[in-house]
Amino acid sequence: MSCWYKSVTSSCRYAVLKEGNNYYGQATVAGQTYQTAYMLIKDNKGEAIGILYVGAPKTFRGFTF
Repeated sequence: MSCWYKSVTSSCRYAVLKEGNNYYGQATVAGQTYQTAYMLIKDNKGEAIGILYVGAPKTFRGFTF
């Protein structure tokens, strides 16, 4: 496995890479809190090749979600 997974937090990495589960939670990026979701991406052999990440700011224009 290459180094792409090292930028993911340990709790997320365990849930997604070791258990094969999707991960939903908060992450702090550049001092801002985001609601995040991660999903494992596999190749046609079933081997992990990446993680799909989606994130949205928890606070946007004064509103907190």
